Amino acid sequence: MDDNKLHIIPKITFRETYDKAMGSLVLEQAETFSVTIAEYEKDEKEIKKLEKRKNTARDFAVKKWQQHAEEGWDKKKLEENYNANMQDWEKANKAIQALEEKYNDVNWCWQLVGSKLDYNNLSHNKSFTKGIYQIKNTGKQSIQFPKLLEGGGMAWLEAFHEKEGAVGNTPYGIYVQAYGTPKIIRAEWTDFNYEPIKGSVGFMSKVILHIYTRAMYGQEVDIQLIDRDLFDPNDVLNAFESETFRGEVNIFKIKKNEIGKEGVSDLLTKSNEINTDNIVEKEQYVQKIELEVLIDANWEKLAGSNLQIFCTIKSKQTDTFFEGFERNYLNVDANSLILTAEKEVSNKPVLVGQVETNVGAFHHCQYTGINLEYEKGDKTEKQELYKEDPGVSENPNIEVGLILGSDPKKFSIKVDEESDTEECIYKDKPEDHGKNIFTFDKSKLSKNISITKHEPKSIEGIAYFDYDKIKLFDYFFLTDSKLKDLPQINIDANTCRHKHKINLLTVPDIKWEAYILIMSKTSESFSHTGMPSDKDSFGDPIVTENGKPTRKNIFEIHQKKARETGVSAKKMSKDFTGELHIKASTNNGANSFDYGATIEDKLNVILSTLSSVKEVLDSLSHRDEAVKGKAQEAMQTLKDKNVIGSKLPVFIEFSFPTIRLGGGWYWDMDKKDGKIKCIGNLQFGFEPLIQGKGGIDLVAAADYIPVVKPVLVALRYVKVGAQWLSDNTPVKIDSELYFNLYVKGKIDLRQTIDFINSSNDKTDVKISLLLGIELGFKIKASIEKVIYTKSDKAGGEEISKTGFDGQLSAEVESGFVGTATGGRDEKGMYQQFSADFTGITLKVVGKLTIHRKKKQPKNYGLNEKFDLVDYYKDICKSDKIYVL
Repeated sequence: MDDNKLHIIPKITFRETYDKAMGSLVLEQAETFSVTIAEYEKDEKEIKKLEKRKNTARDFAVKKWQQHAEEGWDKKKLEENYNANMQDWEKANKAIQALEEKYNDVNWCWQLVGSKLDYNNLSHNKSFTKGIYQIKNTGKQSIQFPKLLEGGGMAWLEAFHEKEGAVGNTPYGIYVQAYGTPKIIRAEWTDFNYEPIKGSVGFMSKVILHIYTRAMYGQEVDIQLIDRDLFDPNDVLNAFESETFRGEVNIFKIKKNEIGKEGVSDLLTKSNEINTDNIVEKEQYVQKIELEVLIDANWEKLAGSNLQIFCTIKSKQTDTFFEGFERNYLNVDANSLILTAEKEVSNKPVLVGQVETNVGAFHHCQYTGINLEYEKGDKTEKQELYKEDPGVSENPNIEVGLILGSDPKKFSIKVDEESDTEECIYKDKPEDHGKNIFTFDKSKLSKNISITKHEPKSIEGIAYFDYDKIKLFDYFFLTDSKLKDLPQINIDANTCRHKHKINLLTVPDIKWEAYILIMSKTSESFSHTGMPSDKDSFGDPIVTENGKPTRKNIFEIHQKKARETGVSAKKMSKDFTGELHIKASTNNGANSFDYGATIEDKLNVILSTLSSVKEVLDSLSHRDEAVKGKAQEAMQTLKDKNVIGSKLPVFIEFSFPTIRLGGGWYWDMDKKDGKIKCIGNLQFGFEPLIQGKGGIDLVAAADYIPVVKPVLVALRYVKVGAQWLSDNTPVKIDSELYFNLYVKGKIDLRQTIDFINSSNDKTDVKISLLLGIELGFKIKASIEKVIYTKSDKAGGEEISKTGFDGQLSAEVESGFVGTATGGRDEKGMYQQFSADFTGITLKVVGKLTIHRKKKQPKNYGLNEKFDLVDYYKDICKSDKIYVL
């Protein structure tokens, strides 16, 4: 240390780690840390010796003064002797002053590193006091690491003599980082004037997405923009030739619209130095991402003319998605104003790596890539495990799998040819990377993996999968937990610049196929009770002509539907039917196993159970009695037991479950990120699990529900007019009215497992409960003529029909829909419950068919739906409840 340069030494606490070789101090979170100067520590020891020497000289001089004073020396002689004895004190004191004054000109460089430290632009931070006053008085220089810089981005700390200048390299200074707990706070959209966007914007608008962060300075993320759809799957809005946008967390001068809002901000000096306690000119900064976005016109073709855009954010360091932050939706409408900006925006990849987080990035001992080669079946697979992207903080953990059968296959892992370890900081030491970049623990090698060759820049071996050691059906579900339990080898790939942990798995090449279908042979059950046989559909008494009724009675109308829905069941020997196919293949398809027969009995048990359920529903709705024309009598039992009212005319309708399961899946490499994942999907569901509708025929119940009668009186004029037309013209008219109050419910269950993307996993349980009223009118008017035609071969007749038939109905419904949605995230499988208010809807249906003489009938129609009260989604919603 005789070059007059100063060397920083950290004062380590239990929450800090220091790598002396790399010159790296890492803090768990933003907090105060302390340092001293190595040269001053050495000089301080000398100063202490000199202080002791001073004390000894002074004590000797005082002692001699007292001794000679007792002996009667005069004052002049005493002073001359004292001064002579204090010469050694003076020399020691001057030596101390010289040592201390040596540090009066110490400058402190404390500034951001960014992408690379600029050695030619290092200077004293004005917010520091020159010198080492703190160190002299407390033994350390204390520095507050700002919250603004948490996340991994580095700051450089160096002390230097003013004439010498800063060096900007270890071992003279240190890199300081603080990590904290990464979090996305909120997202917000603005225009290029940094004004928050209110309302909608048009396509081709230029906007900025601000993502405010905590403890993420220097980290990169993948951002996906998604159009939110309530009832259809969400649409991913692609960036330029990619599904994601790349963003890097940096610090920005705070804007007017950001003042007072939630975010992590702090002060820096105007020279972009980190602030301490001294009063200097400062500016406020905030930690965030600014992503410039063009609302691409192609998104309209993909997702429609109205978009509601939100973002998902995934960490590049951990490959996990951030959750729980405040989202801000951007509304896009094709008819809205287009926001412009002078700056060109194209959604092309932006430059990242402006903030370096890897302290080893500046070392020359490095590799820039790692590659894997291995035999897969009859081919050789090549996979890039790592490629250097300067400035980008990648995940240091690399998980890779070899897809194997029972036959041993060769594999090798190598670094790129440009790798260089000549300047390793551990040269000629046990950690020297020139000896071996790849290292592993031989004692932990699995029996089905053997290393055949180990060189400084490569490692080779042989591996296979031992199918004899497993039960194949145990791997029916290829889960992440099973993947982690597979035989593996952990390999470290280290240089001064890069450190990676490679987890090499031996993965079975098993492939599964499955298809199951279970369905009812009949669609529904329908029955009724209390329906009068002496009233027509308008509630009027039945009139007879020549002993025959002129109109159908209400009982006959309901009985007809019961017969139609029940008659098919008469011919069925079984109520449910099923199909089953489950197959596994291994060793690149050379071996296959069919599991269908082994679980056929279990399927029959399921079918039998479902038939039992159906029998209960049949019993409730009295399908068998309906088929025999005795539905009215059979439901008397329900009346007797007070299950339904003894007077009200009631109908009941059920639909039965259909069960579907199907898919194919296997383990393989996901080409997007190189990881082993379960490829394929499995979907199963009950649609419906059960569906029912029960109601009251209000026409038949008019005597018990007085409010119905005025409605029937008004509608009866339609019937009277139709009857007059029938009596006074050749037109034959048949009309029918229905007026029902009902409650209906439905349960649907669907589960989708996407093995490659767990974010697509979905469990949907939808429970609908609706109250409605329906009013409809059917009318048929026709004139039929029998025309006799002549023919040389045979006579005949032709019926010519003219007239019309039509239907007009209105239905009002309101109710609630309960939804249970499930999925899978990094915490496991979850369920989340919510309820929607369906609003009040009016549905109007009109149909008209005009029959013309000797011409094709002409059809007209109307089918409109009106929202009288809006649908309200998520009137209540639970948090995620984790079940696995």
